[in-house]
Amino acid sequence: MLNTSLPQEVRTTLLLHQLIQDDLLAVQVLLGVVDDLPDGARYLPLGPGVADSGRSHDLSYKDRLELLLQNLECYVLDALQQIDQRIVVLRNRYPNYNF
Repeated sequence: MLNTSLPQEVRTTLLLHQLIQDDLLAVQVLLGVVDDLPDGARYLPLGPGVADSGRSHDLSYKDRLELLLQNLECYVLDALQQIDQRIVVLRNRYPNYNF
């Protein structure tokens, strides 16, 4: 639970941190679901060139979906790292607050 006595920018940053963590968990759950699909799975077909236009024709639908989710995971992890750095800055800016 967020402390409402925290400055607004701290509350907003902590909320964003939680949302990004939720996104990361969702991507990881999806990666687990895709991993459990049979190798020839076509449950979620993707159009040609969706994953990597240079190599997508060599990948199965499952592999393409997994590649897309791994790319998404990288973006989410990058966002998490950026927000963690923002929290460090805010902790230095507001040393009298416990968050």
